[in-house]
Amino acid sequence: MGNDPDYKKPLSLATTRAHQLAMSVMMYSPLQHVLWYAKPGIYHVPAEVELFTILPVAWDDFKLVAGDMGSYVSMARRKGDVWFLTTMNNSVGRTLWVPLDFLEPNCDYKVIIYKDADSKTINKVETTLEQLKNEGVVLNNALHISLKSNGGEVVVFGERNYTSIHNPDGNVRPKLKLYPNPAFDILNVDLEALESPTVRIWSLAGEKVYERKFQSPSAILQIDISKLNKGVYIEVVETLQVKFTELFVIK
Repeated sequence: MGNDPDYKKPLSLATTRAHQLAMSVMMYSPLQHVLWYAKPGIYHVPAEVELFTILPVAWDDFKLVAGDMGSYVSMARRKGDVWFLTTMNNSVGRTLWVPLDFLEPNCDYKVIIYKDADSKTINKVETTLEQLKNEGVVLNNALHISLKSNGGEVVVFGERNYTSIHNPDGNVRPKLKLYPNPAFDILNVDLEALESPTVRIWSLAGEKVYERKFQSPSAILQIDISKLNKGVYIEVVETLQVKFTELFVIK
């Protein structure tokens, strides 16, 4: 991001901001790419650093999705039920169709995209997988990505929803609701219409900090989180039919 708090000096990066952001997911040891070219006080744009608040320090799985030696590479890494798709490009701008075979079929996902707006800024897009399909950005289970010269992109596939389109019975299954988010002492979980759910909470370090199975839960479950450390957590609610995942923050 340059090395002057007032942005008076020219950028020293040979790559774009999104390329640098993609390196933090792609590389085995991403810490070297965080604040490498600048000091923390320079980072004024939230979209450029907020990914680090949910970036795991260890992964459960990874898949090499696409690539061409010396040209571009696209990799998906998973933590829990959350997938991080990262793509890095060489000096030739290009468009790609990146396969999404790593995602669970017959599911909609909440999606956050971090991509280059220009060489100096990152554009953040919040959408859903179903919406991307409706817009033609996802076709035949592949995501269309446009990369700038020395550019990159990070796509986070978070909460999953089973939609009525894929349900054989035609019924719309309920959506997991957590509130407040950010939470403080109590986290409310709406379990209405879920049969015998199991509720789990995981830290981003992969530690399970809460688990309970309910036979006949009340509509609203209140979980005491007062003893948990501040930070980002993953809430997983699972039944025999469906599984929901949601990120929440404890302040």
